[in-house]
Amino acid sequence: MKVAVVGAGLAGICATKQCLDYGLDVTTFEKTNTIGGTWVYTDYVGEDDFGLDVHTSMYQNLRTNFPKEIMCFPDYDFTGPQQSYVSANEVLQFIKKYAQEFQVEKRIQFRREIVRIRPKATSKWEIMVRNLMNETIEIQIFDAVMVCNGHYSVPRTPEFRGLDLYKGKTLHSHSFRSADVFKVDTIKRRWNIQGETVLVIGGASSGTDVAYFVSKVAQKATISTHDSKRSFPSEIHKKPDVKEFTENGVIFEDGSREDFSVVIFATGYLYSFPFLSMDCGITVDDNFIQPLFKHTINIKFPTMCLIGMPYLVHPPLICYLQIQLFLKFFTGAKTLPSTEEMMRITNEEMEIRWKNGLARKHAHMMGVDLLGDYYADVCNLAGLPPVKPFMMEIYRQNQRNLTRDSVKFREIFGIFFVNMSH
Repeated sequence: MKVAVVGAGLAGICATKQCLDYGLDVTTFEKTNTIGGTWVYTDYVGEDDFGLDVHTSMYQNLRTNFPKEIMCFPDYDFTGPQQSYVSANEVLQFIKKYAQEFQVEKRIQFRREIVRIRPKATSKWEIMVRNLMNETIEIQIFDAVMVCNGHYSVPRTPEFRGLDLYKGKTLHSHSFRSADVFKVDTIKRRWNIQGETVLVIGGASSGTDVAYFVSKVAQKATISTHDSKRSFPSEIHKKPDVKEFTENGVIFEDGSREDFSVVIFATGYLYSFPFLSMDCGITVDDNFIQPLFKHTINIKFPTMCLIGMPYLVHPPLICYLQIQLFLKFFTGAKTLPSTEEMMRITNEEMEIRWKNGLARKHAHMMGVDLLGDYYADVCNLAGLPPVKPFMMEIYRQNQRNLTRDSVKFREIFGIFFVNMSH
């Protein structure tokens, strides 16, 4: 049976390896010239030499917001670095080592862009592939498709009243690489030229990191977050949500107003599958992907899955479990519930989220309250051993600590989880 894997990032490499373990004929398509996906750092932003938007959202000095002890695959430990909160490059090397050890690269076609995927009447998939090296188009047929294109490459920028009036600079954290551009150098100081005043909108991990780096070099760094309990380093000024923009700054929800020369949107990303035809039956409404059974299997066409869509999770672990779930059903090792049963289960799970006040954009959010049950469901359906308790315990403690000062916590206590894991 022939399986197509879209993307050679962390999820795609894991999917390719697991397909090989199941004895499947797998081909992985990657539009860049290397593996690693979003973990591949580059100074460039915008388009690459092939006219494609740069995929990565990595910035300089990025360290993981999860310790490496829970950044491993169940079948492959994260060895090497002593520090628990590892750099982006160390994660990339982990992915490359995993791919090399299991000879995954032999199955990857690099510089291949997926133009269109659509189902055929014969219960197969037609995939149109563009070879970026010679601009040729090829049609290939597969029995199954595993979509592993990630969800940290298409910036999400909320609409704000007055944003079109704002005359300062704006960028999304997707295009942030270094805070050096906000430095006040010696010459500027000599002429009494003030540095940048920067507002970061969004208080999650990337927003906190960006604000921290900017605070070291800019005249002033401010972060806007709706989490009133969240604490930040003293050099970062904390403000509530932005109500609207003005010509030179913003008005916050508490009625206060400030001027800023730069606004950075650390407001997350959009799920995007431009290569999926409407015939695939997948829709995305404010980041709510439908219809997915257990956040991964296309209910209308269960020989297609989307890997790694949930967030606030253990990324390698959830990819591995979802891949195993899909392959168990695809190979016939397990029997998939009926279409009606999958829809019923999915609708009931979503209704619980809506009743608990979650918005559609949080449809695939997990976190401490939901993740354990999700893992248990997937392991039970796939006939896999339960997730080891220490994985959830480290996850819970990590999430509690990240509500403090994420950057300084990772810098000071990075070694703690190494000791704890032993």
